[in-house]
Order: sequence, then C-alpha cells, then structure tokens
Amino acid sequence: MDLTIAIASFRDYEEFLKPTIDEIKSFPNPNNIQYEILVYGPKFLDIDERIDRFYVEKYRQGNLYGYNYLTWMSKGRNISYLTDDMTFDTNFFDVVGYLDNLDKKIKIAGYRCNDVMFNCFPNNLITHNVGFNKASVELLINHVKNKYGSAYAQQNIPCARFLAANKESIDKYMSGYIFNPNLFQGAGDLYLSIWSWLHNEIILESIPVHIRNRKNSKDFFEKASVTDYRDKDAEVVSNLVDRMSLGYYSYI
Repeated sequence: MDLTIAIASFRDYEEFLKPTIDEIKSFPNPNNIQYEILVYGPKFLDIDERIDRFYVEKYRQGNLYGYNYLTWMSKGRNISYLTDDMTFDTNFFDVVGYLDNLDKKIKIAGYRCNDVMFNCFPNNLITHNVGFNKASVELLINHVKNKYGSAYAQQNIPCARFLAANKESIDKYMSGYIFNPNLFQGAGDLYLSIWSWLHNEIILESIPVHIRNRKNSKDFFEKASVTDYRDKDAEVVSNLVDRMSLGYYSYI
C-alpha cells in the first residue's frame, strides 16, 4: 500500500474529523494511490464508513500515543500524520511521490505551512514558560560543530510541524516511534526536529502540499489550541536535550 493517513481526533465529528475526510476524498487521484485512513480517538467518533480502521483510546494516553499506535497499525510504506482541522491548498496525494523520491537517510518531511519557518531554539525557549538549559544547548551545538563543522552548527534548527514519513525510516532509526513516548500531547515535532538536526538529517517543511487550519466557527482557535499538558511536554523535551548533550543520541 502506498499511503496510510493517520488522524488522532478527540473533538466534534461534524466540525473537525468529517471535513478533513471529506476533503481528502474530494482530491483527484490520477496515479491511483492506494491508501487507507486510520483514526485513533474516543468511541463516539467511530461513525464514518470511510475510515478503514478505527482504534479506540481506552485510557487517557494522549494524541501522541495515538499517532505512535497508528504507526504500528499502518500498512502503507508512507504515513501522513494529520490533525482533524486541516485543509489543503494543493493535491494531498502528491505527498507519496515526494516521499518516495526523497534523497535522504531518514525520510521524514513536513507539509508546507504558511511558508514561515519555526525555529527550535529561539532565545533558548521551547514553548510557553519552559526554557531549555542553556548549557545543554551549547554542549549540543558544540558537538555538532565538531562533527559536521561550524557552518552546519550555526544554522537554525527548523521545526517541521505537520509530518509525513517513510515507515521503514521510522522502524530503522526511531525504534518504530514517530513521537517520543515520554510526550503526551505536544512538542513531539520539536524533539524530532532537534534529534534529526543532531544526526545531520534536517527535517524541512518541504512537501509540495500547502496546509492551513480551517476557520469554521468563531471559537475555532479556542477549540483547536493544544494547551493541556503543554508545560509538562516542554519540560520533557528540555530534559531530552539535556540527555543528548551528554552523548545519548538514540531517539528513544
């Protein structure tokens, strides 16, 4: 199978999940991309016949666990990780050809997102009120400088926010996890981007599919924002950076 579409959803079906699936189904598929749609979430969302397999969250395990679980259950050689509030400006199925032809060891990339690059280490801050240990960041950058040269180490570390990946890369280099299992709800993209930069495998928002959030209700942003557990997840990423600065470079 060419593609697994993995969606973790916990919100209202009519406002969030259904429009995303509607749009995916509306795109032309001239190359006959073979795909499946997998969804992870509460049982009340298991009402759409277009979902190939639905996996119920039995405990409060978090959306990042959901994406990891869908990775394990996927049949596609490529996996697209979507949220339930996306809309696409160009043909969604172009992601398959892009990943198949991606000339890098760890075949993971981000969708084009407003053409604004988000940096992982802006003033050593990660998100909200939690900052990175400055000494750990310096140790990490110095290690990269010694390994790859000053020019590489001085580059910004871009963070790809909405991801697609080759499953073989995840199995081979990341122990089968798209997101670190110590994270609950957010910051998985931050850690992945820093880890890949450490391995000279920068993940860019370079998939030629533009995405944006839907604005289909006046309180959309309040509903869509990922704020629960944000500080805890940010602290976990900061601790993982500390670990990498000590020479532990494995993903898990």
